[in-house]
Amino acid sequence: MIVDDAPSFRTLARTMLSSIGFDVVAEAENGEEAVRLYRDTWPHFVLLDIHMPGGTDGVDALQLIMEMDPEAIVVMLTSSGSNHTYDDCIYRGAKGFIKKDQEIPDLQHEIHVVSYNLLGGQ
Repeated sequence: MIVDDAPSFRTLARTMLSSIGFDVVAEAENGEEAVRLYRDTWPHFVLLDIHMPGGTDGVDALQLIMEMDPEAIVVMLTSSGSNHTYDDCIYRGAKGFIKKDQEIPDLQHEIHVVSYNLLGGQ
């Protein structure tokens, strides 16, 4: 599942995940939608943007997803963030971080490495 308020990034992430063998079962543009879709689809892996507009940001959505499924594999997406935000996300259950503001080949490589490491070679 991909959660990001930017449709262009969701499209890019879907293309990258598909190219390495993942089926994207859901996409959300905000935290509330992410929690609802997680409950409906129970994906194996979630890319979740930290900063999204609206009432439920990525950090809050992470908390709600982890309460629903403590075994969830959620990797946070960020273009900027403080150490406090990173620490808070790890405390709430995030398995890692991917910086969105990098060159496309580097971003694709990082998504591949993180997903491979977290999902045991899938």
